[in-house]
Amino acid sequence: MNMIAASAEADRLMVIEVPDFRARLSVWLLFGGARGSLAYAFSALEMPARTGFDDETDV
Repeated sequence: MNMIAASAEADRLMVIEVPDFRARLSVWLLFGGARGSLAYAFSALEMPARTGFDDETDV
């Protein structure tokens, strides 16, 4: 909701509550065996992805 309030168009936007709707995001990080000089960059992407999202899996 904070994104709506901060929008320049806030007065033209309306929040619609949708029961049983759950927005989901899947993030896949795939690495080959040899990361070489990119190891630090891969780690910089991997750690926030692992800690920044709920640890839920699809059932």
